[in-house]
Amino acid sequence: MPAEVKPLIDYVVAPPELAWRLAHIGLVEVQKGYKKQKHLKPGQRLVSLSGDLWRWDGLVVSANSFSQVSQHLTARNHLKELAEKEIIIRNEALRFAAESEAVRKIVHDARQNERYYIQQRRKIQKQLSKSEKVLAQIERVTRESHLSVLHDRQNQFISVLAQGASKSISRTRQNCLI
Repeated sequence: MPAEVKPLIDYVVAPPELAWRLAHIGLVEVQKGYKKQKHLKPGQRLVSLSGDLWRWDGLVVSANSFSQVSQHLTARNHLKELAEKEIIIRNEALRFAAESEAVRKIVHDARQNERYYIQQRRKIQKQLSKSEKVLAQIERVTRESHLSVLHDRQNQFISVLAQGASKSISRTRQNCLI
């Protein structure tokens, strides 16, 4: 130990297993700790009554700073929070994956329905086109048959007129001959 520094073993009664460690830890006032740290040998430490620590390798932990235990607990609590958040995020990811799969299925079904209705529309359009052709033929045949009927009636009328005219002419001739 540096000069004017008493080891902790002088202040406490401890089992033999701790005697060596306590012999290498010195008790100092805060102001002297920084000065005496330069004289520490490997493995030696200085502590103050308020909890400051000076180690031989240059590490200084102020009593006002977090202790290693509190740092460890803070880190452990932070890891616990992160683990909880990870579970939440994983569950959300699974939910999003399920929703995504459901949407993918809906889109797939909609596309199949669209294809089916497009095919049905094409069939209906073909049937409509055939129906329009048949209707046009019916109209043509109807027109032709009306014309034919009219033509036949016209011929009948002409024939009746011709017969009537012929009879008239014959009567007139007969009357003229008389």
